[in-house]
Amino acid sequence: MLILLQGLADALRSEMLLHNISIHIFMPAGIDSPGLVSENAEKPNITKKIEEGDKIISPEECAGHLIRGESLVKSSPLSKHEVEVGKHMAR
Repeated sequence: MLILLQGLADALRSEMLLHNISIHIFMPAGIDSPGLVSENAEKPNITKKIEEGDKIISPEECAGHLIRGESLVKSSPLSKHEVEVGKHMAR
């Protein structure tokens, strides 16, 4: 799912360059919330294994990163590509 969202953001970013509109994507690994608790209750073991090193952040910390436009980068264990969280990295 992340790669689909990254592709959508990339496509929108190129389309909006002509209009001087920047597109950013923000996908934190996990936000400490009741939603995360219920998601983890039904999450497959393989997904738990993939996510075991992820840092869970508070909703306030998440909002702060988003408002400041900070980039959080996570290496995906399933590919050699980096999935950007926050500001789009210059290519």
